[in-house]
Amino acid sequence: MVSVTEIGHALYGSYRLARADRRGLAYLDRSLAGCRRSFIAAVLTLPAFYLLLFLHIGDAELERSGWQQILLVETIGDAISWTAFPLAVLPMLRWLGIADRWPGFITAYNWASVLQMGIQLVTNSIAGLIGDPSIGALIVMLGIIVALVYEWYVCKVALDITSLPATAIVLFDLVLGLAINSVTTSLY
Repeated sequence: MVSVTEIGHALYGSYRLARADRRGLAYLDRSLAGCRRSFIAAVLTLPAFYLLLFLHIGDAELERSGWQQILLVETIGDAISWTAFPLAVLPMLRWLGIADRWPGFITAYNWASVLQMGIQLVTNSIAGLIGDPSIGALIVMLGIIVALVYEWYVCKVALDITSLPATAIVLFDLVLGLAINSVTTSLY
């Protein structure tokens, strides 16, 4: 069970990491047990995930599949996303000789996902309020870039690696996420 105190510490540590303060890692329980508990972040982000889904589902998808199927498919896709990257990145970390840092990295990655979801929710909401679709798309793209840079920093400091392997890991996560999203959206 995850305590409210642990969640508070983890979110504060993630916030510190977002400010490029590597001391934010000290607020995270990066043990294997802490890694396991960090997956509660998936539950914490679920309401924002559904709000983003609501912002992006069009009439055509609703007509074709309805909300029940879309919610079921997207919920399963979200669960797969939360588990696919942690499993898929492990061979890469073994190849780099840093597999022992996996629990701490996944802990930091999971808690950082809460802030990343917040970035996405804010930028998508602002974009939805702006009448010009081009400016809205630019705001969403800016939010994606900020989230990716944040993920890159978390990857770099949590794994204690240089910029190039951190970039490769973030790009791997991006491609994996896009592939899962592509499959998910094709199902409705």
